[in-house]
This record gives sequence, structure tokens and C-alpha cells, in this order.
Amino acid sequence: MSELMVSGADGAVHPFLRGILTRSLQSTGLSFDEAYAVADQVRNTLVAKGTVTSEALRSVVVQCLESGFGQERVHAYHMVLERRGRIRFRRRDNELDWFSRRLHQKRLERCGLPIDTASELAQAVYQEFVASKSYEVRSGEIDRVTLDLLEKELGGEFAERYRSWSRFDRGDGILVLLCGGAPGVGKSTLAAEIATRLDIVRTQSTDMLREIMREMVPAALVPELHGSSFDVNLSVDSKG
Repeated sequence: MSELMVSGADGAVHPFLRGILTRSLQSTGLSFDEAYAVADQVRNTLVAKGTVTSEALRSVVVQCLESGFGQERVHAYHMVLERRGRIRFRRRDNELDWFSRRLHQKRLERCGLPIDTASELAQAVYQEFVASKSYEVRSGEIDRVTLDLLEKELGGEFAERYRSWSRFDRGDGILVLLCGGAPGVGKSTLAAEIATRLDIVRTQSTDMLREIMREMVPAALVPELHGSSFDVNLSVDSKG
């Protein structure tokens, strides 16, 4: 069976997830069978194109809803897209906080999900609570719904990754990543990319450490510290 791909606003391409669209449509008041039938109709309409934009996908969803259920369901779908309604969750320290789809998306990105897929899953988690009118939930419930969606839509590997990161977030451990390599290969660039994905707030480059050490230690004492990494051999006494 051919696979339908969806191109997001940022240009990233990800698979069309029929289950997620079904849940979105259930939030408009459709039963599961009705929502699944519409999602299946949307897929069958677009699959021959191979890849479509998210705007084109939503346009076909609107057409299918209008022809099958009328303007009331179209209006409800637009309400879902506008993402109205706020969910509060009770943290493990018993404090209340607002559920943020953007922050939850970042947690999903740590599992290796593409940005658009993580965004859709975060939205699906939100819609799950809206559909059940659960406007105050516990953090464990968010994890349960997220794991259930990951298992159903993407398989056990991503669910286990999310479970591992959740355990790490709840613990007191410290994560230290050391990126090693020859000069000029992009260690600092890689570190910055990883830090962004994992929400690591502090990074330190060896170049900065070397500059500080150069200020503290004179060249006469450690000459190799004051030279370039490319010609450090010229400063080292090979006879010693």
C-alpha cells in the first residue's frame, strides 16, 4: 500500500497518521467509526499524490466533513484546529501548572521524533483530554496517554525512549555529554544542536576553556597551550 506523506509549514515531511486524524475528528463530536471513516476517506483521496501540504490535507478534511456531516462539524473542526481550551495538570510535587503543547512537543523531540510528528502527537494528547472534558489531570495521566499514542502510532521503540526520558526527568541524576574529536570537525556545532534538542541550558567549548587557561598560565610554562591545535607538535619537546 502506498504511503501518504505530509509536508509541514517548516518543510519537514512526515507520514500521514490516520489514528491521530481520527482522534482530532472525534473531538468534533464524531463517533470513532465516523471519525475513522472520514480519516480513511481523506487518505484514499490524497494517497495517489504521494506528498501533500498540511494545508491541502486540512482542506480535504473540511470537504469530507461538509459533504458527510454539514457545516456544524466543519465549524467544530476549525475550533479544534484553533486549539481552544486550556488543560491544567498537577505535578508530582502537587503543584498545579498549565499543560503546554510546545513543551510537550520538546519532550517528544528528545525521543528522536521529527518536529512535525512531535507537534501532532502533542496536539493529539491535548485533544484526548479535551474530548474527555478532562481539564485538570495529573502528570502521570499525561505520560500514560502519551505512551499509549506512541505505542499505537509509532511502535514500542519510541514509547520506550519516552519512558526512559521520563524516568530521567523524575530522578536526581546529572547528564553530562562530552563531544570529542579533532580540531575543526564541528564539535561545538554538534553540542549546540544536541543541547537544543535535549533542553540542556549550559554548554562549554574547549576553545573558551583554552582561552581562560592562556590568561592564567604563561607561554613559557606551557608553550603548547598557547599554540594552535594544528601545530601543537612544534611546541612539544619530543626528546622528553
